[in-house]
Amino acid sequence: MLVVLITLAIAIYEQWVTVPNHQTHVLIRACRDRLLVGTRETLFTHLSQQPCAGTYTLQVMADERKKRVAREALMTLRYCRVQCLRPRRLDGTDYPHSVVLYAVEAVEINPPPGQAPVHWRLLTTHRVVCLEQALQMIAWYGWRWRIEQLFATLKQSGLNLEATQLEFGAAIQRLCVLALSPAVRVLQFRTYAKTLDIA
Repeated sequence: MLVVLITLAIAIYEQWVTVPNHQTHVLIRACRDRLLVGTRETLFTHLSQQPCAGTYTLQVMADERKKRVAREALMTLRYCRVQCLRPRRLDGTDYPHSVVLYAVEAVEINPPPGQAPVHWRLLTTHRVVCLEQALQMIAWYGWRWRIEQLFATLKQSGLNLEATQLEFGAAIQRLCVLALSPAVRVLQFRTYAKTLDIA
């Protein structure tokens, strides 16, 4: 099974209806509110009115750029099945009138003073009908940050894969595979250094 993680919801409707199959699913963070079939409510309103399915804790890493402090956040979790309308920009196309998705919302309870609460709204083609499945979507989406860090490490000095002078695709692929091991080790050392508070 392949899970496609998408961080930007640009032209996402097309991907919801073309990418998924029996082996591939889409999981995105919903950045825009959407109209739903059969209701006047929008996605965000409908999702926030669902009953709390459970809670979990999330280790929030500090981020100086966002002035976010490290903490253990208590999160509430909601989920439901939704049917999103096709955007108006796609009227007159062959895309279906609507698409059935599953929505998951995680919201931090009582963030520290001066801190914005962690708030994720995810949409997926995966079936989410129980708490365990909702938590799995959260866990998979959480890996997005580590994947981004891995690719950033591959591009940094030392590895700097973007500066390669190799010309053939097969050679570049081999170089990328060779560079993955040291890039993962760099990330492991950074994570370990943060636990010792020496980074």
